[in-house]
Amino acid sequence: MYLVLEYTAPSDFNDKLKIQLNRDENVLRYMFTKLDKHAVAYNTRKKGNYDAEPKTAEA
Repeated sequence: MYLVLEYTAPSDFNDKLKIQLNRDENVLRYMFTKLDKHAVAYNTRKKGNYDAEPKTAEA
């Protein structure tokens, strides 16, 4: 199963999340990607939120 999750969090959150994912035997692989402002705007438009202000991505 694949899961794509877009979130905004403090910068140290990814490190804490990586530790938890490494401990979980059910998680085989994971990948984090930081979105730039253009990717965030594209995702906002694609979701149909044309009136929403694109937010800056924060890892």
